Amino acid sequence: MAKIKDVVSLKTGYANFVELKSAFEESEENADRMAMYRPTKAHRRAFERISRGLFQPTDKKFYLLSGSYGTGKSHLCLMTANVLSRSSGDPAIAGFYENYSKLDSEAAKRLKNIRKDGRWVICPIVITDAGAVGRIDNGECRQVSLGYETELVPESGTYDGESYDYRQTNIRYNHLALVSRARAGDEAIVHLDAADGVMQEVVEPVKETVIMSKIRLDGIEYDAAPEVLNHIERLTERTGAAEKTAEELELEKLKAQEAADAAAGEKDAAKAELEKLKATSNDEAIRAGVKARVALERTAAQVLGTEAKLDAMNDRDIKVAVVTKVHADAKMDGRSDEYVQARFDAAIEVNSKINAAAVDTARKVLNPVKAVNADELDATAARARMIENLKNAHKGGGAK
Repeated sequence: MAKIKDVVSLKTGYANFVELKSAFEESEENADRMAMYRPTKAHRRAFERISRGLFQPTDKKFYLLSGSYGTGKSHLCLMTANVLSRSSGDPAIAGFYENYSKLDSEAAKRLKNIRKDGRWVICPIVITDAGAVGRIDNGECRQVSLGYETELVPESGTYDGESYDYRQTNIRYNHLALVSRARAGDEAIVHLDAADGVMQEVVEPVKETVIMSKIRLDGIEYDAAPEVLNHIERLTERTGAAEKTAEELELEKLKAQEAADAAAGEKDAAKAELEKLKATSNDEAIRAGVKARVALERTAAQVLGTEAKLDAMNDRDIKVAVVTKVHADAKMDGRSDEYVQARFDAAIEVNSKINAAAVDTARKVLNPVKAVNADELDATAARARMIENLKNAHKGGGAK
């Protein structure tokens, strides 16, 4: 009876997992795995994404591969190591590209061109400018020229049969230009797709029905597209905001003017007060002030009495005290200085009359006046009596 191992043989390219280091270094095992590898759709996307960094300097250089158990992560890493370390012309990797082509021939071609041996770099380019596409199509600009920055090192030698005096280092490419004649020669050229033509997508314009809106300007109604209406609304909003800002600025201006006027008034008042203080600070003014104070206190004492404590009172308080002493119902709160002075003068006058009447009454009580006849009041008769008295003075008697 035949044994299973005699009927069934297992290819070494299939395994649950791959020990990357040993599989990559073991040439026979590595070759078998490359020949048996079938890239899934997810693996092909990963290859294209990673290989993009070979011709796009600004592309990402680090990738994190994640997936559940058995999705082929280790196989993908092994194949990526082979693609990046081998030329696409290496016979050992030929089986890989053949299997890749069976699943996606265009992607396999692009990947193979990127890793192709030779003097020239082959990479896919996409041109979207209509004018550039037209010049390629008519043959006007089919060649390409790379622009780059470099650092020159003085060094003489021979390369590819040509002598040189400088060597370019740290080459940094920054653009690819379409030209009619390339510096590198006729081989630096744009190779078109399989049909050797340009694929152009013609998009017919779609006629859209525009729903018009109504807008009223200066009392007249117009039809307007929605975008026009929106634009007018934005302009109106900006105009309203500008007008509001102008009103606010005008209000701020008025407030500032009022503040300036108030400050000027305060300045003038302070200046007047200063002048007043200067006027009352010299010796003559001081003497006049002392004299006026003494006179005020003496006058007030006639009403308030000598026992009144006037030292602790200012001039206005003394005057108010005099007025309320004479007129108990007088309302002096909030009155001006001129009003207080007028009431004070009137109160002093009233008090003087009261005092004079009191004195006259007291004199009459203490010295009653005797009755006289009309002859005693006559001046001629009085003169005659005086002369008679003088004549009889030595007799000890006289006319009565």
